[in-house]
Amino acid sequence: MIKCTKLVGICLLLLSLHGCKVQVSAPAGGSVISGSGNHNCASGRTCLVNVPGFGFSDTFTAVPKAGYVFTGWATGHRHFCAGETGSCVINPGPVASLESSDNSSLVKFYRDMRRMLADPQAIFYLRPVFSSEASRSATLSWSVPTTRANGSALAFGELAGYEIYITTEKSGTSKVIEIKNPQKISHKVSDLSPDTYHFAVSALDTNGLVSELSAVVTKTIR
Repeated sequence: MIKCTKLVGICLLLLSLHGCKVQVSAPAGGSVISGSGNHNCASGRTCLVNVPGFGFSDTFTAVPKAGYVFTGWATGHRHFCAGETGSCVINPGPVASLESSDNSSLVKFYRDMRRMLADPQAIFYLRPVFSSEASRSATLSWSVPTTRANGSALAFGELAGYEIYITTEKSGTSKVIEIKNPQKISHKVSDLSPDTYHFAVSALDTNGLVSELSAVVTKTIR
């Protein structure tokens, strides 16, 4: 079940009036398909789904085009499944007994929404967010070092490879990628989740000595 019980509850309040409407917007990066097959929405289109009663139930799945990835459902006012990254289930039935709940806050929520949502034309939203795979990667490049920290020469034959250090701000994770080919002077890091990434590179010689880190470069993936 999706983490938007209150939104489904709002939609439920409108069922006794003229039904709930859900606007599905599929951007250029992909489409939205429904489990029933009755509410599919092609890329670049905006589709209106009528939820006529308590018996409505459907599962909506975001399908990215080639070269794109699905990063989650959009957030915003009256948006279903906001921030979720799986399929979105819209099923008002389970909240039919909300008003008789033992939870006083849920009862108050139900009654407040009934007073507030007297407009039967109120619309709710479902919009997937797609990102191009290119925008979810970072390509790092560097020069082959020719001197050591003490100023002495570093022969190419003494170079064993490189290490790429990656840290993130939001998730607080860190990672080291080993490059064992000293001739390689670039590397692409792919499939990056939304976050702010910091990258730095160090060189290793054949004796296992590690250089100081390079200057840190930063990229934010949205």
